[in-house]
Amino acid sequence: MINVYSKSTSKLGRLLSNFAHTPFVIGGKRFESVEGLWYWYMTAADAMRFLYGSNAKRVGKMLTKVRDHPDRTFLKLVYYAKLRYNPEIQRLLLASGDEGFEHYYMHQGKRFIPERWVWTAELWAEIRKELRNEVTS
Repeated sequence: MINVYSKSTSKLGRLLSNFAHTPFVIGGKRFESVEGLWYWYMTAADAMRFLYGSNAKRVGKMLTKVRDHPDRTFLKLVYYAKLRYNPEIQRLLLASGDEGFEHYYMHQGKRFIPERWVWTAELWAEIRKELRNEVTS
């Protein structure tokens, strides 16, 4: 299984993480990470576009939310933008075989699966399947 997590043991897992410094453009705006976009969307704070990693989460949590988190449809568009601007990720994703995706943390040697964020691994699996279907069509 590929752990979609900033501290994943696999390079692909780290790059797929929302924390990864993987710049992309969507809607004419440049973002340094999906995490930055996540908090930009919820807070409308333009400065969030330039943040990534745990710093984006730390700063974003301090800001006032003006709307709820983005929905899955929007996030799928964001993930595709991330792939378009980071071709290495798409190459690794297509080459990843049939390994499944998970999102979990390790804490004191134990695996912790935050059910609230399972969607990120599911969404990457869905996108990989779509990309493979495009390649074979």
